Amino acid sequence: MNWNNDGTFARSVKGLWCYRIKQQYVPEPGVEEERYLVFYQPAGDPNGKFIDILDPYKTLEEAQRACEKQDEADSRNLGL
Repeated sequence: MNWNNDGTFARSVKGLWCYRIKQQYVPEPGVEEERYLVFYQPAGDPNGKFIDILDPYKTLEEAQRACEKQDEADSRNLGL
């Protein structure tokens, strides 16, 4: 995927989804810090809402890799 300059937005290689990563506070037992959350939206629906799909990640790079893995799995499942 081609990430934007700050690494927080990308379109999937096959054009299926848009991914957005946001850093925000995530309340977890025993952990009080900001995490990176992953959201997606169908690429053909620019007015749609982004939906939270993946677990919080400690680093931006972990979140990006999770998006890429999810995108690969979706593409395989759709036979693309």
